[in-house]
Amino acid sequence: REGSNTITINITPGFYNIDDFISEIATEMTSNSVTAITYTATRNNNTGKITISSSSNFDLLFAAVENSANELLGFYNYINYLNTSSVTARNKYQSFHCSIIR
Repeated sequence: REGSNTITINITPGFYNIDDFISEIATEMTSNSVTAITYTATRNNNTGKITISSSSNFDLLFAAVENSANELLGFYNYINYLNTSSVTARNKYQSFHCSIIR
């Protein structure tokens, strides 16, 4: 969420490794930004944790639905990250090759 604007992203169907997956997330967040925020997503090789950062403060809210990406990325269910320009997952990402299908 950017201010009072809730933004929903959908990941393009395809096959992803972790680096491509987080890149796709950052790309979708940036292209769907209503306030021209630029987002980046990075992976720490030592900790295995994902960080999502931006050029301005935002709220990171994961949908409380099955197949939300939060657990794959190491973020807890039902925890919102509010008014931040950077948030790091509390757990390491799940080792995976991900297939997104419709």
